[in-house]
Amino acid sequence: MENQQEEYQQRRDRRPEALGDLRLLPDELLCAIIDRLAPGDVGRLACVSSVMYILCNEEPLWMNLCLRFAGPLEYKNSWKKTTLYRQSLSTAVSETHEKPLTFDGFNSLYLYRRWYRRFTTLDAFFMDKGDLERKQDISLEEFCANYDGQKPVLLTDLANTWPARHSWTIDQLVKKYGETAFRISQKSSKKISMKFKDYVSYMSHQHDEDPLYVFDDKWSEEMEVIFI
Repeated sequence: MENQQEEYQQRRDRRPEALGDLRLLPDELLCAIIDRLAPGDVGRLACVSSVMYILCNEEPLWMNLCLRFAGPLEYKNSWKKTTLYRQSLSTAVSETHEKPLTFDGFNSLYLYRRWYRRFTTLDAFFMDKGDLERKQDISLEEFCANYDGQKPVLLTDLANTWPARHSWTIDQLVKKYGETAFRISQKSSKKISMKFKDYVSYMSHQHDEDPLYVFDDKWSEEMEVIFI
C-alpha cells in the first residue's frame, strides 16, 4: 500500500497545485508573460512553486533578459549567470556551482521542443551525399558552358594555397585580437559588444537556438586584417 502511494505521488501532475488558476494558461503564454518581468522579479517568482521554478530557469528566458541591457557582454557559461553578473546581482558567478533542482510529475511539449532545437545535433543534416559532381581547376569558359544555370557543381581545392587558411585559426586570432571588441547581432535593439576572446568562449559553451553572431561593419578595421 505504501509503495502504491509513493508511486502515485511520483506520477501525479504537479501543475494544478503549483500553478493554481494559472494552470489554465498554455506554457507558451506563461513564458511570454514571465519574459516581460525584470530579472529580480523572475528570481522571486521562481521561489513560488516547483513549476514556476522550472519556467523561470529556462535559458532562452535569461538570454532575453540579459540582452535587454546595452554595453559590453562577457558570457559566464549560462545566460542566467551572465545576467546576474551584468546586473551586479551576484558577485561570485564563477564560483557558483549549485546543482539545479529537478521535479517529477511535470511535462511540457512547448519546453521540450525548445530544448530539442537547442541541443539536437546537425551531423545528419547535409545535402551532399557524394552525388554532386566535383571539379578542380575549371576554367570560366567550361563553367559557363556546362554548369552555369544548368546543373550544380562543387568547385574543390580553391583555398588550399591561401595563407589565411592556416594563419586564421581561432587560437591565433584570439592571441592577436582577443581584447578587441565587436558589435554583436541579437534580437534586442540595444548596442551590445563582446571582446573577441569572450565571443570565442561563448561559441564553445552556448546551446542557443538563436545564437549571437559578430555583425560589425568595422570588424576588419578593428582587427587590421590583411586580406590575401
